[in-house]
Amino acid sequence: MKTKYLPQFFIKSWETEYDVFGIKFTNEVSIGLIEKLESGYSFISSKEFRELEITPKELLSNAINNLRNSITECELKIYKLNGGKICFWNSENDNFTAVRILLPEYQKIIKEKISENFNFSIPSRDIITCWKSKLNEENSKFDKETKKDFKEEEYNLSKKVYEWRDINL
Repeated sequence: MKTKYLPQFFIKSWETEYDVFGIKFTNEVSIGLIEKLESGYSFISSKEFRELEITPKELLSNAINNLRNSITECELKIYKLNGGKICFWNSENDNFTAVRILLPEYQKIIKEKISENFNFSIPSRDIITCWKSKLNEENSKFDKETKKDFKEEEYNLSKKVYEWRDINL
C-alpha cells in the first residue's frame, strides 16, 4: 500500500497528550507520520493509523521513500575534530533536517566517514549533529551545545546525546 505520508520527529509525550501516532526512535523522541498541507502539516493520529491497515514498519518504510522523493538533498558536512570526526547537515528549505537521519544513504555515509557507532543529538527538528570522539572534552562540548540548542530552538526534541547503536528501526 503506497501512502502520501512523510516521517517527522516529535516529542514522545504528544502520543498521549494529542493522540499522535508514533514509532519509537529514542526514549524521548518518536517518529510521526505527517501529511503536508498548504499551511504546514498534520500528524496522523492513532485512530487514523489503525484505519490504514498497515504495519508500523511498512508505513515507516513507505514514508522514508516518500521523504527521499520529496525533499531536496542537502550537503553533509564532515570535519575532523580532536580525537574524531563530526558530521552535520542543514537545510533551510524544509522542516525535515533532523529526520533525514532515517534515510539509509545518509546513515551509510555517516557510518563510513565517522563510525558504525556514533553519537548524535537532535535538539530540534531543524538540527542534528553526529560525531565520534575519543576525547571526553569534545563529548562534553557537544553535550553542552545540545542543551543550549534545545533551550533556544523552536520545535525542540531532546537535550540528550544518543548513541546510534541504541537505535532499532
